[in-house]
Amino acid sequence: MQPVDIENALRSARIEPTEVAAIEEVGDGWECRVFRIERPGVEDVALRLYTGDPSGLTMRAEVAAYLALGKVGYPAPRLLGRHDDRDPLGAPFVLIDWLDGPVADTLGTSADALDVVVDLMVRLHDIVLSDDLLKSGAVPFRSNLDLIDNRFALLDELELGGFQPSLQWLRERVGGLQKVPLSYVHMDFHPRNVIITERGPVVFDWGSFAVTDPRADLAWSLLLARTYIDDAAAEYFLSSYKNRRPEGIEDLVFFEVSAVWRRFATIVTLLRENPPASVKTQVLDGIQLLRPAYQRLVEATGSTITEVETLYD
Repeated sequence: MQPVDIENALRSARIEPTEVAAIEEVGDGWECRVFRIERPGVEDVALRLYTGDPSGLTMRAEVAAYLALGKVGYPAPRLLGRHDDRDPLGAPFVLIDWLDGPVADTLGTSADALDVVVDLMVRLHDIVLSDDLLKSGAVPFRSNLDLIDNRFALLDELELGGFQPSLQWLRERVGGLQKVPLSYVHMDFHPRNVIITERGPVVFDWGSFAVTDPRADLAWSLLLARTYIDDAAAEYFLSSYKNRRPEGIEDLVFFEVSAVWRRFATIVTLLRENPPASVKTQVLDGIQLLRPAYQRLVEATGSTITEVETLYD
C-alpha cells in the first residue's frame, strides 16, 4: 500500500489533513491489518483496515467501544474517523490514536504485567451501565443464553457436530447460573493488548467489545494465562481479580468450559478456511499449548470433541 492510496482513502472519508508522509504496516491479524500513518504537522494515527471482517461485526464492535469508553474516560484509543465503504482500500477502516510505548508484557515480571491487566479489567467491569444504554443497542448485547443458542446455530451452519455434546452441557446449565450485573467486556484481555503510553496503560483491540456477563471476560483471560504463561499465572490473575471484585464470580467453571469451547471452535473454523501458511503454523503451534485446556473441558463435560481429537491424532 502506498501513501497515495491512504490519501485517497482519507479524502473519501473527509478526514483532514489528507497528505501522508509515510506509512508502515505494523500488524496483520486474522480480521484486521494495522498501519501507522505519518502526516505533516499532526500526530501519527493508526489505520485499522478490516480485511477479514465481511460481516462488519468486528468494526462495529470497535467503533462502539471507542465511543462508549471515551464518554467515561476509560483508557482506550480515541476514534478519529471511520469509513464504511470497501472502496478505495478494499475494506472499511477506522482511524484511531497511534499508541506509542511498549506492550505490558515487557514489564519486569509476569506478575507486574498481570497486575496492569487485572486493574484495567476491573475498571472496565465496574463501569455502571444505564438502562438507556442497554435499550439503545449502541453496544452489542449478548446474554449467556443467546451466546449458547447462537453457537448451536453456528454448528448447524458449519457442520461441526462434534462440538454439540459439550455445548449441550453448557446449555443444560445456563439457566442455573448465579445472576450477576452485566458489564462491558473486552473478551481478549492480555498483556500484549495493553500499551504503556506516557499517559498510562491503554487497552486496544476491541473487536469483541460487548455488554454481557463479566465472568466470560475473566474466564477468557484465565485461559490465555494458563495456556501462554502457566497455571500459577492464572491463579495469580484470579486471586488479584477476587481481591478487587469479590462478588459475582460464582459458577466460573461454566465460563472456563465456554472459553475453551470458543477457542477450539474458532481454530477448527479457521483451519477449514485454508489460512495463509504463517497463520496456520501459528494456530497449529497454539493447539499443542491448548491440550491441557482441552483435557479440562473433557473432564468437566464428560465428552470429547471429534474435530479436536482429529487435531491431536
